[in-house]
Amino acid sequence: MRRIAIIVLWILILAFIGWIGLELGANIAGYKVYQPWERGIIAKVGDYEVSYNEFYNELQRVMADSTKKLGRELTLDEIEQLRKKVFDDVVDNTRWRLFLNEFKVSLTPDAIVKIITLFPPPEIYNDTIFYTDGKFDYGKYLALLRDQRSIPFFRDYENRLKRDIPRDIVRYYLSVLANPSDEEAKYEFIYKNRKIKIFYANIPTAIVPETLIKVNENDLKDYYNKHKEEFKANERVKIIVIRSFIYPSSNDTILSRDRIESIKEQAKAGENFNRLALLFSEDLTTKDDSGKVKNFIINNLYPEIRDSFLNAKEGDILGPILTPNGYYLYKIDRKNKDTIDYSQILIKIKPSRETKKLLKDSLQNAIKNRKFEGFRVDTSSYIPIDFEFFPVVGQNEELRKFFKKAKNGQFSRVFEVGNTLVAFVVLDKKKKGYQDFEEVKSIVEARVRAKKKKEILRNKLQKVIELVKNSDSLGIKQLFNNDPRVIIFESGYLTSQTSFPGLPFNQKESFYNRAFSKDLNEVDVFEHDLGFLVYKKIEDIKPDLREFETQKFLIKSQLYQMNFRNLLNEFEKELKRKYPLEDYSEYFE
Repeated sequence: MRRIAIIVLWILILAFIGWIGLELGANIAGYKVYQPWERGIIAKVGDYEVSYNEFYNELQRVMADSTKKLGRELTLDEIEQLRKKVFDDVVDNTRWRLFLNEFKVSLTPDAIVKIITLFPPPEIYNDTIFYTDGKFDYGKYLALLRDQRSIPFFRDYENRLKRDIPRDIVRYYLSVLANPSDEEAKYEFIYKNRKIKIFYANIPTAIVPETLIKVNENDLKDYYNKHKEEFKANERVKIIVIRSFIYPSSNDTILSRDRIESIKEQAKAGENFNRLALLFSEDLTTKDDSGKVKNFIINNLYPEIRDSFLNAKEGDILGPILTPNGYYLYKIDRKNKDTIDYSQILIKIKPSRETKKLLKDSLQNAIKNRKFEGFRVDTSSYIPIDFEFFPVVGQNEELRKFFKKAKNGQFSRVFEVGNTLVAFVVLDKKKKGYQDFEEVKSIVEARVRAKKKKEILRNKLQKVIELVKNSDSLGIKQLFNNDPRVIIFESGYLTSQTSFPGLPFNQKESFYNRAFSKDLNEVDVFEHDLGFLVYKKIEDIKPDLREFETQKFLIKSQLYQMNFRNLLNEFEKELKRKYPLEDYSEYFE
């Protein structure tokens, strides 16, 4: 025993010495492994590391362009929105660049020179300096091309061409694949315009009383074992969702009030009110029209401002007034008998960056201390890791990758989604394969009950078929004791796009494909998830193919748009799978 203890002690000593050697030695030698954000990496896309400088330079360029277009400095909220957009654009551009490089889709130097020579960039083509007698002067453009001082500008244009044109080439090939044939268009025309009338009886399983259905554990396990293929699933995860809602603080209210007071002072000092509205108002319904509201009915004004408007003179500035939308300033432009013209400026009360940071720190501390009082906490069922959407965040490649790698008990980072901060903890993971009986027990029970109910209803189906054949509505009602849940109906004209009572929406296409193939007055039984639809086709009108010729171009165009959109969506999803994102931007806020 003593000998074993000595051996264990020596193992611990050696392990400790090894750790000292690795950790301290690494620090002394200068090859300590730093986290990506410690090395100035804001994101990793596939194997490519996006540096913060790369992101920052693009952000500065976009901010400069936006400031120039608006003719004023950007607000903190606008900068924050631009940060998010630029980050997403940099990630998207990086994915495309990696894809184009991997598959060697690029422009030759000669092609770039020809494009720059023949196609001036929009900034130049739209600049009146390069026009003579109302027409673009190509000679002036060529002179600019030869000017050495313009090299930085055209280098930027060259980079944009290298980025955009290969993308357009890929999109072109996708568009070629999306083109439908005449036969596809004809099938679409016939399928969408064919009309049928049916007489039907829909018999739902819900009419069978639960008291008639006896289900025990053996029934459930027997069904599970016989239908195991129905319960195959990919890798999945059970998670806890911890969220906090972002509300403005009292300080945010004060800041908004100070801001609108400052705007009011500028207006009183002689600054044009409508120019101030164009620059600062956050009311998107009137901002682009410089805050102007014309011929507004006085009785429709907010009660809290109606009296002030009635007592004010033309040219008066009212406010700031707190409304459900935020703080408003108003200027009375013209008063009529029942209507009024006025201008308005809205400053919303929104959570500031500081407020968001405090709330985020609070959630991070809660995660660190494992104390979640005051936060909303929900537990999910098992979610496929390759699922398109996750709770709160929706589609998120970074989160999918986290779930794939994470161990039980591991927390994600905090995500900001709209007015919500959310984090996730992995509760349990299941490998690809058959779902456990306990995991799907409630689903199994529902299916067993539905199956037993259908077995009871099947005993009456032959009689229903005879009654439908004779269009005997009264006989069907009597057979089911006038239960109002049994729907008996002779339809009007139905097309493949028409829903009708009793037919589950997700099985509409299957029903019409089947109904179109049946003969007139042939009785058929369509079994759906919720019961049986017993019907016969009493009229069938096929569309006139001469009309197809007049609609062919439009149908092919619609099919093309749908096919192209689906192909592009699938392609972009594949890009995200091929070059997954690791987002470190939270460390640079």
